[in-house]
Amino acid sequence: MRRACMLYADLIGHWEKRNQEALEHTNPSKLDRAALLDFAQKYGREAVVEAMRRSEGIEVDSHATEGPTDLDDFRCEIERPEDIRELFVPRFYFGCQADDPINAWGFNRRANPLGARPNALFSSDIGHFDVPDMAAVVPEAYELVEHGLIADDDFLDFMFANAVRFWGEVNPDFFKGTVVEKAAADVLARAAVRP
Repeated sequence: MRRACMLYADLIGHWEKRNQEALEHTNPSKLDRAALLDFAQKYGREAVVEAMRRSEGIEVDSHATEGPTDLDDFRCEIERPEDIRELFVPRFYFGCQADDPINAWGFNRRANPLGARPNALFSSDIGHFDVPDMAAVVPEAYELVEHGLIADDDFLDFMFANAVRFWGEVNPDFFKGTVVEKAAADVLARAAVRP
């Protein structure tokens, strides 16, 4: 979950630096070459000054890009940070091990940009070599609630509802014929009406 939250926060930060408007601040065609040469002459080594005089490394190749629009990393019609949240948060799910207290980060809307709540789901480590007692894995995950790091509803999402949405939103019949069919159908019905 730590990586998921960091990735999401990084996307927001990256967008703030690399959206079309921000790229205008570093557009090479707006470079004041005379001021740059003055700066190099005042502070740079002679080799740098000579390179600047020859315009090495500061050419603007009008054929290299279509300008800031072509340089924009976000070609998904993202115009504001909220667009990133709306595009990525509902569609990505992140498996988390039971014993990681950082899982709570995913449920903390105050800790994530724009109040996001990434879809954390229990990704059991029961089969790992370092699990001495398989029966202790789920109770260990519940320690997030016992320690006040997440609420009971968050734990339900972590252990069940997020997994149901992950599998069921792409295949509504995924849980048909299973012991959780009715509970899964309830989760999917609620998900269909959420904003």
